[in-house]
Amino acid sequence: MPGKLKVLVVDDVEMNRIILSELFADSYNVLEAENGEEALETIRNNPDLSAVLLDIVMPVMDGLETLEQIKKEELIPSVPIFFVTADTSNETLVRGFENGIVDRIEKPFNPYVIKCRIQNSIELYDYRINLEKRVKEQTEEIERKSQELKEANASIIDALSTAIEFRDSESGEHVCRIRQITKTLLIELEKQVGNKWYAHEEIENISAASTMHDVGKISVPDYILNKPGKLTAEEFEIMKEHTVNGCKILDSIDMIKCSPMYKYYYDICRSHHERWDGRGYPDGLVGDMIPISAQIVSVADVYDALTSKRVYKPPYSHEKAVDMILNGECGKFNPDIIECLKNCHMELKDILDKMAFENKVNLEIPQYERKKVSSKLELENSENFDKTCKNDNADKEDSFTVLDDDVIFKYNKKNDIIEFSETYAKEFGKARLITNAQKFFYEDPSMTPEEKEKLMNSVNKLNINNPVLNCRIKVRDKNGSPVSRNISIYMHYSNENSGESDGFVGKLVNS
Repeated sequence: MPGKLKVLVVDDVEMNRIILSELFADSYNVLEAENGEEALETIRNNPDLSAVLLDIVMPVMDGLETLEQIKKEELIPSVPIFFVTADTSNETLVRGFENGIVDRIEKPFNPYVIKCRIQNSIELYDYRINLEKRVKEQTEEIERKSQELKEANASIIDALSTAIEFRDSESGEHVCRIRQITKTLLIELEKQVGNKWYAHEEIENISAASTMHDVGKISVPDYILNKPGKLTAEEFEIMKEHTVNGCKILDSIDMIKCSPMYKYYYDICRSHHERWDGRGYPDGLVGDMIPISAQIVSVADVYDALTSKRVYKPPYSHEKAVDMILNGECGKFNPDIIECLKNCHMELKDILDKMAFENKVNLEIPQYERKKVSSKLELENSENFDKTCKNDNADKEDSFTVLDDDVIFKYNKKNDIIEFSETYAKEFGKARLITNAQKFFYEDPSMTPEEKEKLMNSVNKLNINNPVLNCRIKVRDKNGSPVSRNISIYMHYSNENSGESDGFVGKLVNS
């Protein structure tokens, strides 16, 4: 009977089955089985059962054996099962409860009582299932909102950190590099010493908090921050105060002070200039007195400072920077972290190379152009991706930078939009901003189907551990003439944990 809930009656005595079937026929669709094997087969074919009434003493397979098999196969974990039996022994009842029954109905039974007990149990189980479902949905919603809030807070922190970096003539990329370098060192440290320092889940928190290490620089005068020469003793004392002043700033922001991340923010901000031998500042902490989060960030900060161009120095090479740290030229660090640096220094070089490549492929859409097309192309969602391609010359009319004769391009996967430099329009006679990019790629006659397939096979092999592609392709220019080009593609990941790319940047080299 469609629409009715199903109840299974299992009893080897036909008369008992008839009585129970007639008792429930008005309200339920009653299925019958005369032994345990038939019952199991019926259950396997009807996972939507609402209740099972199970006799104990039966041929072929008795009720207890049937119950144990139901539990073993996890056939109906959310369905109430009742023993219907004249056996009143405690041993039988205990075995029944151990294997999942909810109640025992003794023979001979009162029809009205048994009907009420079964109906109440079905309603109770249905209520519990719906309640569990609602709790799960609400928990997922809370977790989603929590993640959104966490991401929003992280964006605010990043914006604040980036704004401060711009004050001392550094780009906001310093913040991004510090986070990535910190995370790389933490992962290596976990491999090396396990839970000696921190729990695995803290890696993301410490990496995120690292962006606030120099928040106190907002209190340092510009003439000191941007001084091209060596600081005087008095100026250096003022500079050193950025650690303590940063903590005062953190304490003044309720959102941060109430955050579970506060301890990481505070420790990193105050102690990232401390040194293992006590010769750092502001507190002269020694060894393990320095919070491990600050110890990691101190190495990350020194490495990035050495490999970055500053007003007072050119950038050192990766190799030179690592040697300087290992040789103690930048102060003494935790030996465990120094060992980590030795083990993962090539990963740090990859981070530098990655960001250098992204900076070179300088493709941010001008603001006036973004306003013109945003409603049509929904480019507002691509702004996070654009952050990887900051324009160094904001006053230029067009920020599509042309590097010699190279064709520069950027693909936003979410909006399926590809942007090209002016060289592309000149050489291939196509628009620089293309929507429905995947459709365009497969329909564009500039490449043969074979070349497209070869290129896509190579692109599909890229992943977070192998994000760079360099190969040779054949294309046709706007006159239909075949030309060969070297193509470089760098796959971009805004969320390294998901492993899902949100697009790529690249260049087509005329060589």
